[in-house]
Amino acid sequence: MFKKDSFTARPWVFKFLMNIRPPFRCTGTRVGEVSADYRKILVTLPLKGWSASGTHSSGNLYAMCEPFHMVMLQWNLGDDYTVEDLGGAIEHIMPPKGPVSATITLTGSQLDHIRRQTEDSDPYRPGFFVEIIDHNLETVARVTRTLLIKRTLKLPDRSLDDSERNLR
Repeated sequence: MFKKDSFTARPWVFKFLMNIRPPFRCTGTRVGEVSADYRKILVTLPLKGWSASGTHSSGNLYAMCEPFHMVMLQWNLGDDYTVEDLGGAIEHIMPPKGPVSATITLTGSQLDHIRRQTEDSDPYRPGFFVEIIDHNLETVARVTRTLLIKRTLKLPDRSLDDSERNLR
């Protein structure tokens, strides 16, 4: 992942990099807001004129929510944790016939719960839910993301000092 003190870890740089990603750029998906603590991300998707049915495709709706929980968790949990994507699903509520948006959030209580579940280095597989809403603030779809989170144990530094090297 990225280091918290690196240039690329700044929210505005992350937003820029996500907005030029080919899957987002080609569909018009835009990351509009990234909070400084990576706990809230706003994503929008306009309805493009070339849609034959006049609605958004499932793939575009799903893709607009896909990478964010993993990034948000890795940022907030730190290098002592490994976060992997296991998959997800989308549930359609009604056809989205205009621009849609999703606010992806991560709460302090979710982070505390994850830390408790992984304190013995046991893998944890939480589900995260995002509601995609239209311009009338009606829910048009729900995206479910399942992640695998593991706390990685840091082994003590086993490097040999000069006195031990001479003994070998």
